[in-house]
Amino acid sequence: MGRAAVPRIAWILKEVADAGWTADEVIAFLDCGDAPGTVHRPSGFLAGQLKTATAQWQHAEGRARAVQAYRDSRRAEKDPPPGVGGRLDAPAQ
Repeated sequence: MGRAAVPRIAWILKEVADAGWTADEVIAFLDCGDAPGTVHRPSGFLAGQLKTATAQWQHAEGRARAVQAYRDSRRAEKDPPPGVGGRLDAPAQ
C-alpha cells in the first residue's frame, strides 16, 4: 500500500471510519478472511474485503470480541504453550 494514493485509501476506509471502527477492528476483520496467493492491486483487494464489513459486523461489542480474539491469536503465535510449535522428538522406545 506504500505507493497507493492516500485519497483512494481514505475513500475505501470511509464507510468503516464513518461507522466508528478503529484500526484494530479493521485489522481483525481483514484477518478473518482468506487472502489470495497473489494480489495485483492492494487497494482493490482492500476495497473488496471491506465492501460488506459494516453489514457483517454491525455492533461494537462484537467487534471488540473479534479484536480480542485477534490479539489472543497473535499472542499465541508468539508464545506457543510448552511442547507446541517447537521441535518434535521421536517417541522413546
